[in-house]
Amino acid sequence: MAQANAKNSELQSEYDALNETALADKEALAQLEEETNLLLVQIGEIISVKTTLLEELQTEFSAHQLDAVIDTETGVITFDSNVLFDYNESTLTEDGEALLEVALSVYLPILLKEEYRDYLSEIIIAGYTDAKGSYEYNLPLSWERAYAVASYLLTVMDEFLSESEMQLLEDLLTVSGRSKSDPVLDENNEVDSEASRRVEIKFRLKDEELLTQIQGILEGTAETAEE
Repeated sequence: MAQANAKNSELQSEYDALNETALADKEALAQLEEETNLLLVQIGEIISVKTTLLEELQTEFSAHQLDAVIDTETGVITFDSNVLFDYNESTLTEDGEALLEVALSVYLPILLKEEYRDYLSEIIIAGYTDAKGSYEYNLPLSWERAYAVASYLLTVMDEFLSESEMQLLEDLLTVSGRSKSDPVLDENNEVDSEASRRVEIKFRLKDEELLTQIQGILEGTAETAEE
């Protein structure tokens, strides 16, 4: 009898432990669901902000009839390297400087507006070359061109940005050389060398970071379920 009572007591303890574990798992899952829903709401807010931002950029670029291409889906500005630089060079031409000053004086004051700045994650200046030559040869040229644009921007930014906007720009700005990667293709699906030689200015919003957080939450939930 004593042995049976001991066994019953052991089983009861195990049952109670399982109930506690199940309750803890349920609470953990509820918390994860709440965190995920909150992140999804934030992503929705950022997407709405991005739509408004892109519409404003497109309107201003159209109004100024700028000699630069802005992608209405991403907000990427593309500058033809043939305008900014002489062939195989990384020193800005006078025409290139004039184009950049006008375009950037329109683009950045909008991008760095107070209503957008909290959503900005990064501002990127990226240089690209055509497909001629090796990757190693084109890499420094693409970076030097991107750096030349960034350097010029930092020289003239006080003409159209406030002190707080300049500080934010310096905090968010990165420069990259992409060599001959991501070439532009023509209608025949062949590399368009002239279009491929370009400098792009783009931005990233924090929705990508939030998506990464959600992915981490989902992966953690899956691992917990497997255990």
